Amino acid sequence: MNIFYKRPLSLILCVLLGGFVFSARSNTTWRTVLLIACAAVFLCSLIVRFVLKAKNKSAFCAILAVAFSVGMLFAITYFDFYFTPQKHMGKEVYAEGIITNETDNDTVYVELEQINGEKVNHTVVLRLDGNDAQFVHKGARVSFTGTLDAVKSTEDFDTESYYYSRGISATVKEYVSISYLGEEKTGFFDKISDLNDTISRYSVLIMGKDAGALFSAVFLGNRNYLSSDISLNFRRIGISHILALSGMHLAILAAGIAAFLTLLGFGKKSKSIITLVLTLAYMTLTGFSVSVVRAGIMLMLSLLLFLLAGVKDSFTSLTVAVLIICLAEPHAIFDFSLWLSAFATLGILVMSELLGKKARPQHIAVRFLSWIGIALLSSIFAISATMLLSSLMAGTISLIGIFTTLIFSLLIELFIYLSVLMLAVGLFSPMLSKLLIAPVSDLIYSAAEFFSSLGHIVLSTDSPITKLFIYLFTFLLVLFLVLKIKHKRTALCTLAFTFCLIYAFAAHDTYSHVYRDDILYSSAENQDLIIAKTDGKIAVVDSCTYKNYQAYDATLVLADERIWSIDAYVISHYSYGLTDYLSELVGRVKVGTLFLPEPLCDDEVIMYKIICEKLSRHSVHIKPYGIDSTIMLGNVTVSETHRVTYGEGTMKNAFYITADERAVSYLGSGMLLPDSVDVANKLMSNSDTVVFGSHGKSYSLAYELSTFFSCVKRFIIAGDKIGISSAAAVKYNKNGTVAEAYRGTVSLIH
Repeated sequence: MNIFYKRPLSLILCVLLGGFVFSARSNTTWRTVLLIACAAVFLCSLIVRFVLKAKNKSAFCAILAVAFSVGMLFAITYFDFYFTPQKHMGKEVYAEGIITNETDNDTVYVELEQINGEKVNHTVVLRLDGNDAQFVHKGARVSFTGTLDAVKSTEDFDTESYYYSRGISATVKEYVSISYLGEEKTGFFDKISDLNDTISRYSVLIMGKDAGALFSAVFLGNRNYLSSDISLNFRRIGISHILALSGMHLAILAAGIAAFLTLLGFGKKSKSIITLVLTLAYMTLTGFSVSVVRAGIMLMLSLLLFLLAGVKDSFTSLTVAVLIICLAEPHAIFDFSLWLSAFATLGILVMSELLGKKARPQHIAVRFLSWIGIALLSSIFAISATMLLSSLMAGTISLIGIFTTLIFSLLIELFIYLSVLMLAVGLFSPMLSKLLIAPVSDLIYSAAEFFSSLGHIVLSTDSPITKLFIYLFTFLLVLFLVLKIKHKRTALCTLAFTFCLIYAFAAHDTYSHVYRDDILYSSAENQDLIIAKTDGKIAVVDSCTYKNYQAYDATLVLADERIWSIDAYVISHYSYGLTDYLSELVGRVKVGTLFLPEPLCDDEVIMYKIICEKLSRHSVHIKPYGIDSTIMLGNVTVSETHRVTYGEGTMKNAFYITADERAVSYLGSGMLLPDSVDVANKLMSNSDTVVFGSHGKSYSLAYELSTFFSCVKRFIIAGDKIGISSAAAVKYNKNGTVAEAYRGTVSLIH
């Protein structure tokens, strides 16, 4: 296809961006090798051109080598000598700066103004203790003495890219003291932020809570009023990009403005000028969001080209827009939203060029079907262009994303047009606004909930074979875009076949995990999870939630088992931090029924009510259960036989689980204390698998299992200070019983 044909500027800019992106994360060895290679290409091109007098494209190759080198040198200059304060790493410093975010879990971002008296422009992460966090808020000027540490990624999360994309170059490992210096003076962008929030609050007042929150998110980029439930539903059905402020929303606005101006009789150039001005105003109102800036610059460049030269080149406009963003904010190259937006736009542009300009059908039915087909193709090309990035970022794809993108794009477009109109007239007739907007927003919420509840529609792309085909598909797609291909239909059929194979392998990998009947035990530092799977139904027993327990840890365990929706989630008992933990969890994983213990004291009654109130906007159903009551899921039964009341400790609880004539006992480490060991012994005498849980291990007493339990065939020991006496070991060996010390995830019945 060769998208760079007759677009030399676009090719040069892409090569320059490639050098910049690659050099930002590569080491010195790779940088040196590539710079030498670029120098060699440059010299060879000059020799071929001027010494051998050969008429070819050698001069253009020299230009590309220079462009790649310039991109690399810019990255080295910015990230090695400016962005990261290397000379201060690992040292105790005195710094002053401004808090740039609202406090969340005592973590703030500080935009530094000076370090040890030297003026700087770095942003660092500062984690405060409870006392210091009380007076810290967005806009506060603070000073602190502490030690700076470089941002480092972990095995589970690319922390470096996450923070770098936000312009954060370091963390404060330890701080000695912190002082409040006063308030930052309100600037232009603060006033714009206040205006954005004012319009958001006004939209909630005029349209109603749900409709106003949706409008604030999709049109203003303000998601403070949006529940995590709708975000989860949109993410599950593959349309989270619709909730995120993106170029699609700007395109909807621009199309609406153009249609309105046409009705008023404006000419093409007048419409272009007005659209250009309003685009700049919208970019400002949304706080210059990266994706909106990309789309805005692209649109304005297209309008300027049309006004000045009467031509449009969307491909070149796209590359120029991305380059301008990276020059203004170089750390934006780590922002996945920028690249997802850019590559999705590229996919749609490729689709448009392949279709070409065709005569518009006259019959309205044919025109509608044609629009449906083009919309589906746009979704497919956009997903194809972002497949690799989506896989690297989320590790999942949505089974129904292609179709839901079509449906919700139309609904959101209608919703935005109506909302903008109602904002203008709502002040005079707020009731009319709610009557007109509420049905559309309710339809969007209901449709999202319906599609999200369709079972296992999220597919994992983590298997090696799926990743292999994603890499292969991306490679073939790149070749299709940059090479001149004679047989386009054959090439497109090959791409389509590979695209389908990705979904087929992802579905096989996901469903082979989900539909495999099993009971799994997962042991981590601050959590114990028991996952029961039967006929595609999933129940999770969460044993001993703790104040330091994070929903992110649980979702990692579930993701390893390809689980993103849970039919029954069982909480063992009430503990500190449980309310916030559950709020975060149901915003990450689709939970059908949440089983909470029946409250046994006033504190538990209060916590139960708070949890119910906090989760009221989520679709999760909350149901209490009592000691020894049975929770059934297919052929799996779960019952709690012992637990403690809130405030009595967090380690003593026990569960009895049966499945297909197999019996499993889970014993929190505190169950081996003298006052509860009888309950533990009774459970073990009726089980063929016994798990000694790890959570609460600091409360464990040294315990040697000496009683002979003839039914037990397997002991899984995750807790500390638990052993088996020599005499018992001999008996167990004769009986074929095995004991395993374990950390991680293990099957209990297979």
